[in-house]
Amino acid sequence: MNLPKIMIVIISIGCFVMVNNGCIQKRQAKAPVAKKVKQMNSLHGIDWEDDYAWLKNRGSADVLAYLKEENAYTKEMTKDYKSLQIELYDEIVGKIKETDESVPEKDGNYYYYTRTVEGKDYHIYCRKKGSLENDEEILLDVNQAASGYKYYSIGMFEVSPNGRMLAFAVDTLGREEYTIYFKDLKSGKVLKDKITGCYNSLVWANDNKTVFYTVVDEALRPYRVYRHKLKSENQDDLVYQEDDEKYWMDLSRSKSDKYLFIYLSSTFTSEILYMNADKPENTFTVFSPREYKVEYSVYHHKKQFFIVTNQNATNFKIMTTPESKTDRSYWVDYFPYDESVKIDDIDIFDKYMAIYERKSGNKQVRIVDLKSTEQHYIDFGEEVYTFSAGENNIYKSKKVRLTFSSPITPKTVFDYDMEAKSKKVLKEYEVPNYDKSLYEAKRLFATASDGSRIPLSIFYKKGLKLNGKNPVYLLGTVLMARQLNLVSVLIQFLF
Repeated sequence: MNLPKIMIVIISIGCFVMVNNGCIQKRQAKAPVAKKVKQMNSLHGIDWEDDYAWLKNRGSADVLAYLKEENAYTKEMTKDYKSLQIELYDEIVGKIKETDESVPEKDGNYYYYTRTVEGKDYHIYCRKKGSLENDEEILLDVNQAASGYKYYSIGMFEVSPNGRMLAFAVDTLGREEYTIYFKDLKSGKVLKDKITGCYNSLVWANDNKTVFYTVVDEALRPYRVYRHKLKSENQDDLVYQEDDEKYWMDLSRSKSDKYLFIYLSSTFTSEILYMNADKPENTFTVFSPREYKVEYSVYHHKKQFFIVTNQNATNFKIMTTPESKTDRSYWVDYFPYDESVKIDDIDIFDKYMAIYERKSGNKQVRIVDLKSTEQHYIDFGEEVYTFSAGENNIYKSKKVRLTFSSPITPKTVFDYDMEAKSKKVLKEYEVPNYDKSLYEAKRLFATASDGSRIPLSIFYKKGLKLNGKNPVYLLGTVLMARQLNLVSVLIQFLF
């Protein structure tokens, strides 16, 4: 194929255009047409007619028959390209290292990681106790668990604080409606405890036998939190219900291991409830009542909470409040608000804070010494890049785990020592037959008609004459200044 020589990523424009001078001609076939069944609806004093409401009945014979017609039409329209599909699939798989493993992350006394095996479809979850030199313990081989299922997806995967019990969520329908199972990691046996109709969210209390989990409503929105005690014959306790359909629900646990949180969020507003993880019989308490168009998240640190919020700060700022006074009336700025910097999130450690932020569309990490408040930034060494934070579960660690990639650099995992200000690369994921030294990436700006500067990420093969005559792949992101991750396979087909 005659492929473009340049790829440009436009940040903040909603588009996705792939330019190629080879087009596939569509086959002529009669497309199925869904029948119309008149149905009148009424809500909030408004009446309307919906001729296709019958398609919501997922299990009806009519719906299944229509879906079969659609599938048959697709098969007919694409049958001439079956060999091409196989060829492309084989080529893509040939550029993926199938037998591989993730970089271990420490949590408690164990190092946790996953690995994959060539020819198998699913991950194998593993850990090693104390040292990476010790024997491997397989927690869950999803290849075995998925046997006999047409679809099998692992969601939440949480080990109890003492490392003995495993809770994991399974979706076998593809609807993000999970069943939670519990496994005794000492005996290797799966308990009789099984919770159905759940969402992908669960936290352990510090007693290692109580969990809190969420369930979904008819719209598959997580809206209730229940308390479950392992091996108990009693019915699970409903501890919270969110009746406002605008709100989504999630559960989390502080890095300090002292608190459990219920996060409630809508498009513009959020609210958090919290509980002492040592006292799972208590009730959750509202951290600070919801206020329209005010969002916040909280992070426990010793005798205070750090808060990231957009209260009087469109691009968010960092505030603090005493552990015993959580209402927003007690919140105070930790740093003065800087409208040129968008704060996405933070990681709190015993002595340091990592701030994940954006400036001029670029993602960056600011490290703060919590005692002296001295600050510095991590140097990633490239103009165009993105990163994501690791689990970073160890509260007293001086290192922050990050995963870095760019249009020319494959996914790379490294630890950054916040005290020594140094990086240690732990793994660069292999992309077969790819030589990074052959490519370049630059960050440019285009000026729009209204004077706005639109950031562009451009990458190409070294030696290419940038004379404006080269075809390109043009990718855009929707409104938000997202960075381009290296798609390990895509770059193989560009040059």
